[in-house]
Amino acid sequence: MRFRDRALLRLLDADERAALLTAEVGDRLLATAFLPQEATVGPVTAVVTRQVSLMPASRTPQPVEAHLYDIQSTHQWRLTAQLPLTDPTVDADARLDLTLLASRAGVQTSVTEVSVDDLGGIAALDAVDARIVAEDGSVPTDAQALRERRLVSLVGILEDRFDTSAEAPLGDLLRRRGVTFEELRAGLSTPHNPLRLRLKLVEDATKPATETAFKVVCVAFVLDGPFDDLAAQFAGIQLGMARTAASAELPQPPPGTTVRTATPALLLFPETALDDGDLPTNSTGIDPSDTARLRAARLTELTTRLRHIGIVPVAVPSPPGVTA
Repeated sequence: MRFRDRALLRLLDADERAALLTAEVGDRLLATAFLPQEATVGPVTAVVTRQVSLMPASRTPQPVEAHLYDIQSTHQWRLTAQLPLTDPTVDADARLDLTLLASRAGVQTSVTEVSVDDLGGIAALDAVDARIVAEDGSVPTDAQALRERRLVSLVGILEDRFDTSAEAPLGDLLRRRGVTFEELRAGLSTPHNPLRLRLKLVEDATKPATETAFKVVCVAFVLDGPFDDLAAQFAGIQLGMARTAASAELPQPPPGTTVRTATPALLLFPETALDDGDLPTNSTGIDPSDTARLRAARLTELTTRLRHIGIVPVAVPSPPGVTA
């Protein structure tokens, strides 16, 4: 049996579904669906399934407006309606209404310390090129290659001066915005005065932690080859997420949290897909022959990167006798 068909059957069985939707998957889903603001949340202790439907379909209603006139009088009528003018569209392989059980405690955040550092001269061309020479031995001679390498160098200098989390690395943020070296250097140079503002925040619990039900409506996509034509895969997944969000009655977030992704997506794929050596990972200190640790490192990196677009990767081990 094909992996996709077997995975769909797993979602219909309570025991096999529980083996897929573990507390670890629940943690990743919780971090993708909700954003704590005035609360500390987690970890997930249980994933409870309220409802599962395979191949959920939706119709996209279109506004229709009609004007009627009586040719023997001046009367006229105007009618408006929302009508589905197209055939139903399959949004995903499955829709799951889940409840994630996790601890939640309200917090009050206070600023206890403020410091400001002057970053004047951080974008000096000599310093940027010196870093390139220290790392590569020389600067590129091609003009375009030199601009690209200088951008990498300047971003590296900034990352050395700022403490950022793995969820929002400064370098990734700048690269996603498509900033060029010239633009970044101009923003950090005269007449601008770049500063680093450091705030020390202290969170104090306002009430004891209690077990809280985080209700989530999510869609599931089962892909045999998840990293083949990744752009097309992401486009289809995000369309399904948007259609589901438009037609579903979404639960409200618990107090102290806000919705990060209205209808997150579970991307189920064979665990063996993580053996792709081109996948991004931090493999420092991992033995290349240690398949389990390499897969775990690649899954962690995928989880961090895909969280920003509402997708939760789920690597599914193949049962004995079943091939992906």
